[in-house]
Amino acid sequence: MFDLFILLTPLLVLPIVLLFAFLGCTIIFPPQEEESEWLQLYVEVRFPPPEDISVDDLVVDVEIRGVTLEGDEVPPDIGRGSNPQYQDDGKLLYVLQFPAMEGRYTVICNVYNVDSGPVIRSPNCPGVVSRELGGPATVQFDAEVGDRVFTCGGV
Repeated sequence: MFDLFILLTPLLVLPIVLLFAFLGCTIIFPPQEEESEWLQLYVEVRFPPPEDISVDDLVVDVEIRGVTLEGDEVPPDIGRGSNPQYQDDGKLLYVLQFPAMEGRYTVICNVYNVDSGPVIRSPNCPGVVSRELGGPATVQFDAEVGDRVFTCGGV
């Protein structure tokens, strides 16, 4: 009888231990982190506030188009910037964040006056999102006083 108890105890304890894993006990079975295929693409837009337009009347539109590494087209994503931060140099800074898969992207940025239309436009600015580059990709648009077109840079 004693030998039967020693043989059956591990078989009875095993389902209980497996139940801990099923219920999500992270002490015994720590979760395995899965690497997401989504990365981040940041767009930073810097420009001096126009003297004749209120900051509240400005709209920053960013459009992103891309192609993944496999050659699949990424549906366009459009973001609208709000809540600018004032920088030490007097410029406004808008930061927008987009989820992006690895691939090549084209970013376009335009600043509009709600009432009268475009204030600053951008050329197509290329960017690359890649795990090998380490960290999120950032595309930067910058303008100086009187500029009607952004200069762009970044990854």
